[in-house]
Amino acid sequence: MTINLKGQVIHLRDEPSIWWGSEDDPSTLIHLAGASVATEELPETLTVVNCPDTRMPAGDRFIHEDDFWPQCIKQAFPDYKEKAIKEYYFFQDCDMFFTPEDMFEVIKQQMDDDPIDYCNTTITTNGFEVDDIDNACIVYSFNNDGGLGTEGTFFAFDTQEHLEQYLRTENHSGHNINIQVQ
Repeated sequence: MTINLKGQVIHLRDEPSIWWGSEDDPSTLIHLAGASVATEELPETLTVVNCPDTRMPAGDRFIHEDDFWPQCIKQAFPDYKEKAIKEYYFFQDCDMFFTPEDMFEVIKQQMDDDPIDYCNTTITTNGFEVDDIDNACIVYSFNNDGGLGTEGTFFAFDTQEHLEQYLRTENHSGHNINIQVQ
């Protein structure tokens, strides 16, 4: 679903399921996308709901937040494909890094902690670089622990499987919101 947010007046009917940091709220991202937030003086033209799809109101005035936030982010950051980090590395098929230096730092630390055990271990590393950004899986990630939803990072992945691996490793702390935009 694609919707042009420019000039729209957005009403968040239900409490958004995305938790926003205390210094930011959804309206900041909505304004960046070229829309406004509904007020008494400014009636809504588009209502965002987060109810189950089976209870979704009919009509073009309503959009589910699962469809809304990716569109809002893409329109707030029209250059998101250029901004996306396109290089990533797997270590031992479970940890993911976005620079080789970060990965090698972890390897070095593990070697320093127990060199004999580590020398007897086979390690596996894999590096990837996204060549086809138009067909990549792109996620917008921002810290929800006092961070700003407008100060996130875009990450691109070659496959949905790699994106899911990132989401499994990234979400263990529960401090990041990750929204797939492509």
